[in-house]
Amino acid sequence: MNSYAPYTLAAAALLACLSAGCEEHDHDHDHASETPAGEACEHTAEGPAQAIVSTVGSGPSPAVGYDHKRYDIELTGLSSGSGEGSAAGSGEGSAAAGFTGLVSLPVDAAGDYILFFSSDVQVGVFAADGAEVPLEATMQPVQECPETVAKGLTYPLAVGTYTISISSSTAAAVSLVVEPAGADDHQH
Repeated sequence: MNSYAPYTLAAAALLACLSAGCEEHDHDHDHASETPAGEACEHTAEGPAQAIVSTVGSGPSPAVGYDHKRYDIELTGLSSGSGEGSAAGSGEGSAAAGFTGLVSLPVDAAGDYILFFSSDVQVGVFAADGAEVPLEATMQPVQECPETVAKGLTYPLAVGTYTISISSSTAAAVSLVVEPAGADDHQH
């Protein structure tokens, strides 16, 4: 019985080492070959997820990030004529009645970022000084997973914190995944 113990222990150690090495290699390979849309599809479907409640008007907004996470954002319901439909002056238009909210996005590396949304919402992105960031590109539908991601919006962002204004006439909540547009930006 004792004569097999060293072999069993050595085999277990070798198996553990090989398993850990293979998993790490596969993980690096998967992320290196995925597109931002592929990443968004994966995180929209599988998470991890964080639920947040957006704000309306002035005051701090909850932060979202480009951290391989899906943010499930609860929007605030508005009644017709409330005057709050465009809390930050959304450039794509805002709903007089419907749902709206604000979240913030801190950016620590300049580049193009794609905001992937689960619903066809209206979006505006604003710099700290209130200037609206121009929309660079729209991906609608998202070919990799049109059943879970309704659209992707690309914005050129410098270092700083941005306010994202989201509004919808029908959706009380929306999921958001933020991905850097460049393949070499994916390390964050």
